[in-house]
Amino acid sequence: TMPADMDKKVGDTVEISPVIAYTDDTVTTYNAYDMIFTYNPEELGLLSTKDNVEGLTGGNGIVRVQRYGDAKDIGTAPFTLKFKVLATGEATITATSAKVDIAANSVEFNAPEATLIDSQTTITSAGYSVTLPEGFEGESIANPGEDYTFTLPEDSAYNDYTVTVTIGGTPYTPDYNAETGVYTISSTAINGEIVVSAEKEGKEYDVTVNGAQTNQVTYEDKATYGKDYSFTVDAITGYNTEVTVKINSENYTNLKASEGTYTIEGTDIKGDVEITVTNTVSEITVTFDGNATADVTEKPEKLSYGEDYTFKVTKTAGYTYTVTATMGGNDVIVTEGEDENAGEFTIKDVTANLAITVNKAVTAAAAAEISAYVELDGETVFLVKLTGELADGKVYTYNGQSMFYSEVYDAWCYLAIADKNVETDSLKNNIAIADGEKVTLTVKYDVNETGLVDINDAQLVYDIYNGKYTDFEEVSMSKFLNADVNGDAIVNVNDAVKVVSEIE
Repeated sequence: TMPADMDKKVGDTVEISPVIAYTDDTVTTYNAYDMIFTYNPEELGLLSTKDNVEGLTGGNGIVRVQRYGDAKDIGTAPFTLKFKVLATGEATITATSAKVDIAANSVEFNAPEATLIDSQTTITSAGYSVTLPEGFEGESIANPGEDYTFTLPEDSAYNDYTVTVTIGGTPYTPDYNAETGVYTISSTAINGEIVVSAEKEGKEYDVTVNGAQTNQVTYEDKATYGKDYSFTVDAITGYNTEVTVKINSENYTNLKASEGTYTIEGTDIKGDVEITVTNTVSEITVTFDGNATADVTEKPEKLSYGEDYTFKVTKTAGYTYTVTATMGGNDVIVTEGEDENAGEFTIKDVTANLAITVNKAVTAAAAAEISAYVELDGETVFLVKLTGELADGKVYTYNGQSMFYSEVYDAWCYLAIADKNVETDSLKNNIAIADGEKVTLTVKYDVNETGLVDINDAQLVYDIYNGKYTDFEEVSMSKFLNADVNGDAIVNVNDAVKVVSEIE
């Protein structure tokens, strides 16, 4: 079935998509076809090629399309032929032959002729298409036997237009009425597609820079309508630079900026351009991070470019403090005051945003012992041991969680799961002191804390050192710590054997 008839203009593109169907629902796909179409090349120009239509051959009045291969759905258009309308009147595209078949029939049969339900599409063109430049006014169709007129845009931003016209690809000089601004193409010349083009020269406007920052701006003193205008503004260290523009004394809001270059769109230049540059002292921001940020006092969040920055840290006894900082991403020196000024830190001559890190670690934590306790897949359970007396109501903590006091080790202890390649000294930074109730581990051999030492305690030890449990959700940390029954700071088969020896 060919597409329905259609109305077009000379110069328009016509798309022809024949549809393959079947008389009932027993066949849903097809594989091969061979179709032949005819047309008058004086009326229609073939735009399709073998590059965009599979199996296309011919031209100059006859087109053949052949195809074989994977199945295609019945009821669809297998391809689209494109033509350009070349003349007014009626033009036809006719399917003269169409053979279609399924793959199974190729074993014994020739492809049969398909029934041509609608073998022809007629294109009616009553006029020639007209292409006008943006802003020009005129009809989109020029009718044979009638003069065609068009006018220039009503835009005072242009000084002059140079207009050219082609009809059917041949240059043509239209009549022009300077008083009315109307161009006329004689009816006797209209025998093809009309294309109008124009070169235009925009008006020129003055550009000025306001304020004391003239030397900061690189610019041309003239801007032309229709041509993008760019200027550059040099940044001044320590200052924020704001650039504003007025055109014809009105604020311009479409200014584009990229790395110090500013651009005004050419079509926006409809008056004199005024550039204003304002510089203000940069305001620098300060951020704090680390586990001791709560101990930082008197910490201004902002300061001006070039100022010294001072902040204070109220130190808690029993802790060692470490203070570092970066300025604009680079390490910078932080100086602490002495004697009565201890705890007061200063960064000199700040010229970029500051990021300050304040950490604290328990003084005794430096002597903490950290060793591999149980190996997991890619991770290790590390045993953290720490000796030290604390006042009543105080406990050592790790990552904010209270550590245990183990009678097996006669020390505070905790288990930390981390990457097996971690620098163990870095784990010491997680040790702190806090208010809390001391929890003492006194159990020996009763690993699972049931009140009875039996073979299941040995089994739990076995499962722990074989990495069955990778966190403390199912098996608590206290049971993990109970598993080291011989107190050698590692869980292995020796602990399981020791449990078995204690079963009564």
